[in-house]
Amino acid sequence: RRFDLQSSNRKDAHMQMCTKIEDTLKQQKLYTSPVILIKDNVKSADREKAKEIIKKKGGTLTEDEDEATHIVHPKVDLNNELYARPVFKRGDKCLVHFVMMPDSQ
Repeated sequence: RRFDLQSSNRKDAHMQMCTKIEDTLKQQKLYTSPVILIKDNVKSADREKAKEIIKKKGGTLTEDEDEATHIVHPKVDLNNELYARPVFKRGDKCLVHFVMMPDSQ
């Protein structure tokens, strides 16, 4: 069966269905709301904006880094000259890490 989520006359029913799904997932511990830690060195204005967004999206704030599922760090000014760094070199081959990208596993 297809769901037309754009249909305005079924919007309430669809929202109710999505809410019920979210509640069921939370009860079965298959989904947890994000727990966010905002680092102390984040600017005050950015901290307040982040708190508003977290509250609006249903997350919770914590002061314990071990409890946090997400950590907000301060904005970093990038050096446009430095976009990658060498990690490992063997012969004429070099493994590089690109700045602002996650490490490979």
